[in-house]
Amino acid sequence: MQRLSDIGTCRCWRGFLGSILVAGLLAGCPSGNPPQPGKFARNTYHFQIDVNDDRPWYIYILPENYDPGVPAPLILYWHGLFQCGRDGYAPYTERFVIAIKDHPELYPCIIAMPQRPYEYSDEEGEALCDAVFEQMKRQFNTDEDRVYVCGSSVGAQHAIKYVAHTPDIFAALFAISGPVNTTYADSLADIPIFMAHGDADLAIDVQGSRDLVAAIRAAGGTVDYVEYPGERHEIYYGVYSNPGYLDWLFDQRLNP
Repeated sequence: MQRLSDIGTCRCWRGFLGSILVAGLLAGCPSGNPPQPGKFARNTYHFQIDVNDDRPWYIYILPENYDPGVPAPLILYWHGLFQCGRDGYAPYTERFVIAIKDHPELYPCIIAMPQRPYEYSDEEGEALCDAVFEQMKRQFNTDEDRVYVCGSSVGAQHAIKYVAHTPDIFAALFAISGPVNTTYADSLADIPIFMAHGDADLAIDVQGSRDLVAAIRAAGGTVDYVEYPGERHEIYYGVYSNPGYLDWLFDQRLNP
């Protein structure tokens, strides 16, 4: 298994923004359910999905040369706070998606991005991700040994909790600039993890990432951690455009 240490080291949901911002993000919610071309990738679509008598949105992106006869890796992505809502489009603004547009060669995989409504509890958010995960497995030929969970900002926190609840079905975890704590360290000890944070982050204290890294290692786990000197919160584009980090991710397998 290739380690990031071999590559080298480079330099709450609810009520957080208030009703005015929520109303603004919810305005103009599209109707209907046809596939829509994405803004940043040719093979990008969004749909609604039935979850507990609700119909939130999700986005998926297919690699340029997707072959249904060949099992494809799958990334489940948890977006940040500002991409929450019910418009079906806000996740397209993620720097993660912009990185995919700029560097599609780094992403030979299917990518699924549930859009979490603001009012969802953690349990409802996980049910949404579960539903999208199952839909991807039904609709496409996914490689069950190469399912990865990634998250940025508040999405990193939820990605960590999601993987901690079911660590035996995911091959690796990416958690970038997240508001994390050590609660789930023991549950994360058996999965390869990459974390990154800017040490000048004014939005989410870098110490949370440092503490979680230390706790996972103390529990016997392996986590590769990159701290960006002088960088603030939004380091996502640099992380998700880095060939070394992506090569490491796709080298991970549930059953090596």
